[in-house]
Amino acid sequence: MDAGDYAHPTLTHEDQENWFILKAMGQMRYDAMTLGELELYRGAKYVQAILDSTTIPVTLANARFTATKEPIGKPYVLTKIGDVTYGIIGLVGRDFGEGEEKLIGLGFTVDDPFEVAAKIVPEVRKQADLVVVLAHLGSADAFQLPKSVKGIDVVVFGHYPGTVAPTQVEGAVTVRPGQRGQYMGETKIVLSPENKVVSYSGEAVALDVKKIGEEPRIASGLKALKKALGKPETAVAPAEAEDPRNAIE
Repeated sequence: MDAGDYAHPTLTHEDQENWFILKAMGQMRYDAMTLGELELYRGAKYVQAILDSTTIPVTLANARFTATKEPIGKPYVLTKIGDVTYGIIGLVGRDFGEGEEKLIGLGFTVDDPFEVAAKIVPEVRKQADLVVVLAHLGSADAFQLPKSVKGIDVVVFGHYPGTVAPTQVEGAVTVRPGQRGQYMGETKIVLSPENKVVSYSGEAVALDVKKIGEEPRIASGLKALKKALGKPETAVAPAEAEDPRNAIE
């Protein structure tokens, strides 16, 4: 899953890279994704193009296009893996950058994520064994969400860089898996027969290309893209990159 802000923060940056990332996530068969302000800041037509082109189910429960009043993606995604049905809900905050006014100006209506979650989590709870929220919210809000809205099992942090070991807040396992594709947030959860979280563990696994290797098809496409953009082809391993706590998604 991805909790948003895959697009480059600079609007004038080469857009081919954004579309390459989106296509690559589809090739990696992501189960669901939400969008952050970096995608929304590119405007309603751009966001619609994302929805039209991606193979990944997009969920953003508290945002819609103002002009058509149509939702951005789905309110939630249900996916069954093995014997477990996951209900995945995407939420985005209204207080990033220039705040809600900028989002309104770009053609979006964004409702209060807490109010929307309070309505939709019980609905998803009836259909899913495990409720996961892709929370593209401020750090304090992401922690506050499971305290305010009961029935959430997992909260995946978006927006903020850096990695934090999984912890439990009001029964919900919270995960901050890093940024820039440098880490894979691996979380293992043990459920009781009643689908209650019994225990959990996890870590942010550094995706060091020297240790893990590359997927040939994606690596070939990336090489061609960098050549077209006149960029160096050498990959940078997480251990060699800048301190992720100072990085921008």
